[in-house]
Amino acid sequence: MSKQQPTDEPRSKIQSAVDSLRVFISGGRDERFAGFTAKGAGPLSPPILIGSISINFFALATPLALLQVYDRIIPNQAVETLTIMVMGLIGIMCIDAVFRYSRSCLVIWYAAQLDHALNVTLVDRFLETSPQEFEKETPGGYMDKLGALETIRDFEGGQSRLLMLDLPFVGAFLGLIWVIGGSLVLVPIALFAVLVVVTAISGSALRKVLSDRWAFDDRRYSFVVETLNGIPAIKSMAMEPQILRRYERLLRTGASATYRTIELGGIAQSFGAVFAGVTMVAVVSVGALLVIDGSLTMGSLAACTLLSGRTIQPLLKGLSLWTQLQSVDVAREKAASLLDLPGGQVTSSENTVPTLAGQVDLKKVSFRYGPELPDVVKEVNAKFKSGEMISITGIDNSGKSTLIRLITGEARPTEGHVMIDGMDVTGPHQKALSNWIAYIPPNPVLFQGTILENLAMFRAGEAIDNARLAAQAIGLEEDIHRLPEGYDTRVNQGIAEQLPGGFLQRMTIARALAMKPQVLLFDEANNTLDQQGDQKVLKALQILKGGPTIIAVTHRPSLMRIADRHFEMKEGVLAEVSLATKAPASTPEPVHTPAEVAS
Repeated sequence: MSKQQPTDEPRSKIQSAVDSLRVFISGGRDERFAGFTAKGAGPLSPPILIGSISINFFALATPLALLQVYDRIIPNQAVETLTIMVMGLIGIMCIDAVFRYSRSCLVIWYAAQLDHALNVTLVDRFLETSPQEFEKETPGGYMDKLGALETIRDFEGGQSRLLMLDLPFVGAFLGLIWVIGGSLVLVPIALFAVLVVVTAISGSALRKVLSDRWAFDDRRYSFVVETLNGIPAIKSMAMEPQILRRYERLLRTGASATYRTIELGGIAQSFGAVFAGVTMVAVVSVGALLVIDGSLTMGSLAACTLLSGRTIQPLLKGLSLWTQLQSVDVAREKAASLLDLPGGQVTSSENTVPTLAGQVDLKKVSFRYGPELPDVVKEVNAKFKSGEMISITGIDNSGKSTLIRLITGEARPTEGHVMIDGMDVTGPHQKALSNWIAYIPPNPVLFQGTILENLAMFRAGEAIDNARLAAQAIGLEEDIHRLPEGYDTRVNQGIAEQLPGGFLQRMTIARALAMKPQVLLFDEANNTLDQQGDQKVLKALQILKGGPTIIAVTHRPSLMRIADRHFEMKEGVLAEVSLATKAPASTPEPVHTPAEVAS
């Protein structure tokens, strides 16, 4: 038996993207990020840099032309010069429009690539993270953090990032005002100092409000997800009014943060609009006094007025950008935690394992869900030989399902090791070993797609043939053909609720069998089957006996009878028992390997 192992090249590329994006989201830069942005023509790439410099130089054309019109062309009645200058201005405006459009296209393309890279990387991170780590956050929390990624994407891929290229030209414009108008340059400089102080104060207040708003959104998302998942139960118990009242109370707590966010944003916009008018009036007023005094010409005043307006634009954008940065900084703090989710980075040697025999060794395995919590699994020692079929029974909360999770590698033992063919299931070969382990949960889990796609796990080629054979083996194909579209029936929430639970459970069993695993794990997977379905599954398992190692958590006598050995889980301790006799009421002795018994 052979299986195609995934290559390490895509995984290494994704891991490189994770490292780059972590630096990117945290606001830093390094060589890895430079390589990442080179693909997307980032805001500081040469084409955008050259375009921004050219656009800012083109902005000088109108003020300088106005200076010539007032001081030279009108006094000298130089119509020909005026004609040539107007034609030149029209040409510059056309070129400027082309440059602006091209720059916008590059930035939009960069934003699209950034969005793709972020989403692919984060979904890969979700899939590679262990369930134990992933479940530490609520679904609403993940929705909130994904929303934070959209904030970062819109900022990094939007026009706001171009402001850093426009801000250096503020100094150039102020320098030109000084050359043309002399002391008149002190007016915009003084007003800009006031703008900086006001922006710093408002930004600090806005950041605190935004933090409160993000915390509220986290709670709101969690409530909405919880409500949507429980809609059938809510309606069946007529809880709609109570749920609505809870949501209203939740919104009331966030109303203050929402109001303050809108209020501070409105104040910033109003101040920016007033500031632009004040700057223009101040420059014109002081400039008029200088013209009356004879130290400034009319053309110079007109040019300085336009230059001050051109200078104020990036500064007012800076005020808006500073306000936006407060939101982006809060979003970065949230989004960075997504990239910090632990994921397995495997090398080529760790990504392949030889064909497994399927021997499972539990060596003094203990597990607890928290440092202060008691052990759920207590020093389990057991050896399940290749090809054996094992049944495990026990009361609820005795640790049976936890033991199965430990064998799959989803959970890491607090103490001890779980080995398959001598390899630790949580070690460097975890990813490769998982290709040979099939787990069937007690509750069927299906995905959006057709029945055949679910059975084949969305794979093509040989996987489709294996899926059909597995469905035939457990008698599922007959029921599938009774559906209007057969294997092409699409699975969604609506049809999943209409299909019998036993049918859905047999789908998950067939999906696991189609993998051709060497270790097959049943976690009370046949509890919802009727007698006919149970007999078909038992027949398939009897055919499989002697091939993969089968470990079944079950209370059904029919499944226990075909098992080779029987175990009982009691208070976290695993003990071998005889099927003919009831397990002892006292705490059972741990299972020992033959070598340990001999010693």
